[in-house]
Amino acid sequence: MPIEICLPSPHPNQARILGEAARFNVVNCGRRWGKTTMGINLAAEPALQGGYVGWFVPEYKLLIEVWESLVEILEPILAKTDVVQKRIKLRTRGLIECWSFDRSPRAGRSRRYHRIIFDEAAHTTNLEHCWTQAVRPTLTDFQGDAWFLSSPNGGNYFKQLYDRGQAGPSNWRSWTQTSYDNPFLDASEIDQARDELPDAIYRQEYLAEFLAQSHQQLIPDDWIGRCFVDGAARPSGSRAISADISKGTGRDRTVILVTDDAGVLDLVVSSTTSIQEAAGLVSGLARQWGVAHDRIVYDAGGWAGPDMGRYLEGLGIYSALPYLGSHPGGTRYTNRRSRSAWALRQRLDPERPAITITSNPSQPYSLIDRKRAEAADRLVGPRPAFALPASVIGQHGQAIRRELAELRYGYKAHKLELETKEALVGRLGHSPDLADAFIMTGSLWGD
Repeated sequence: MPIEICLPSPHPNQARILGEAARFNVVNCGRRWGKTTMGINLAAEPALQGGYVGWFVPEYKLLIEVWESLVEILEPILAKTDVVQKRIKLRTRGLIECWSFDRSPRAGRSRRYHRIIFDEAAHTTNLEHCWTQAVRPTLTDFQGDAWFLSSPNGGNYFKQLYDRGQAGPSNWRSWTQTSYDNPFLDASEIDQARDELPDAIYRQEYLAEFLAQSHQQLIPDDWIGRCFVDGAARPSGSRAISADISKGTGRDRTVILVTDDAGVLDLVVSSTTSIQEAAGLVSGLARQWGVAHDRIVYDAGGWAGPDMGRYLEGLGIYSALPYLGSHPGGTRYTNRRSRSAWALRQRLDPERPAITITSNPSQPYSLIDRKRAEAADRLVGPRPAFALPASVIGQHGQAIRRELAELRYGYKAHKLELETKEALVGRLGHSPDLADAFIMTGSLWGD
């Protein structure tokens, strides 16, 4: 009895690309266009005929779904699988090997393939080196073909490969496909994304446009400018403290912010404050401003974290929240730092409305997620600007303005990512301690 293998059927635009393919192919596409499904077809077909296939991704976590899908589809003819090495051997003698460059920088070296597939190629660090030094030679023995599948990520090497397919030699082809080009997606969902997202993100992630820069300014200059006021802000909502801790040796600064929903109430900046002294300052400010202990967030990363928590507990503060920017950021953000920074952006957006919870109208509460809010609550109009009063921030106004204006964000594997702190330090010339304290405050606001 013949064995039946059911591969997912390509939608019409995928089928057209498959029919127009050359030896080297670059598909630049919007979110949810179906590139991974198309890649699974491209991987399975030569393996079913006894061919060798290499699948390459920037990060290991991107392999899991693909691996599981390939194993499920090819299960009737599996000869052997290696879940650790992510290898699939078929009874046809075909082979599929899956690689991630974060775990194997020399991925594919010494292998031979009939076909290779780069998934999320534009988001592969040093794609040019990976392709030219490690992967391209694997196609030599069988004169194999290659597929680069990705959403765009600025004008990097993926864009160069795309341009080669547009005007280069006949063995290269390239295509751009927007999210609208997937006939199985509801166009109204894409329209809603257009209304909710910043224009640059929408154009890159859904229209697959190659933007000049892969990272955009997180908080526009005019939003920041509206925050600077002469008088004190009118107190509003619950108060909070965020503390970015330095070593107290003069090389960087300890920054402690006291805020409420309306703006900054107090600010301490010092390059000579020890961790123990910083804990004392936090304790004193909490008493002075009536800040609940579970509304205190402190930098728990690196050398300072364990000591700061211990000193706070010694002062009777047991429920302060440790902040680790490298922790996971959920389904929409690459890490907690990115998630907190986006919440800061949302609060400083002068056009974003406040929300009142209708189930308990006596306690207004600001929600950042407009989609969730509109489903259950009532929009009450634009919120006042988040105030940075001159009497509070004093001589630090220009530094705050610059550090907030230098924050950049982009997308990595379809998750929002704040530009690395190292990149920001490179532009500023010093540690962004003021911006870090504001980002930590954003961690208390949700997203």
